[in-house]
Amino acid sequence: MALSPWHVASRMSCEEVAALLGGYDITAAKAGYIREHHLHELNEWSRVIVEAAQAGEIEPWSIYELAPDPEGGEEVNNAGQLCLGCAWQWRQKEDIGWQMASDDDLKLTFERPEVYRWLKASGVADDDIPEALRVMPKPQAPAAPQNKPLHHKRRQTYLKLIEGLALEVLGGEIPDEPYKVAAMLQTVLEGRGLKLDDEPIAKTVQEILAAREERASDPF
Repeated sequence: MALSPWHVASRMSCEEVAALLGGYDITAAKAGYIREHHLHELNEWSRVIVEAAQAGEIEPWSIYELAPDPEGGEEVNNAGQLCLGCAWQWRQKEDIGWQMASDDDLKLTFERPEVYRWLKASGVADDDIPEALRVMPKPQAPAAPQNKPLHHKRRQTYLKLIEGLALEVLGGEIPDEPYKVAAMLQTVLEGRGLKLDDEPIAKTVQEILAAREERASDPF
């Protein structure tokens, strides 16, 4: 067999799965180097896959939806259209909203075994399934779990929330002494039956102070 990255990839985007099912070179498809009627077929495959995911027939590994962003933003959807005031936002599988969204506004990623399972459940014979989706990599020892990076806007939201609560507890001002603040907040937490080391509290205070400086220096 001709080895390709998609023979060993554990996960693939909806567009990659669509290209494999359509029999197109994925790299060429991503670059747009395919004829218009082939592009139409790729779009149809993507639509079918998205609708199957929305119907619960195939389970996505990750879901991102292009949705209104209260803080503003501008992103391009899957059709290449610029969407002002929107951002790609992560969704839980249990969320209902993405299940009714347009396929142009969704970015789905699937695990290869799940794509194979869906095709077999749909009645597709092995001989009709692309080789890259039939050949399953040998299972390896699971890697240590890694925390998903916190989105910048979500991090700023958390910092503002913590800052507001700290200001309420500290009488309206946060001293520029992270470890002093940490000791004060530790006392408050312990009074509520909560325990937390001073080091993470102090680091959070440092982040809050840095975010304050950043806001103060931002002319906009």
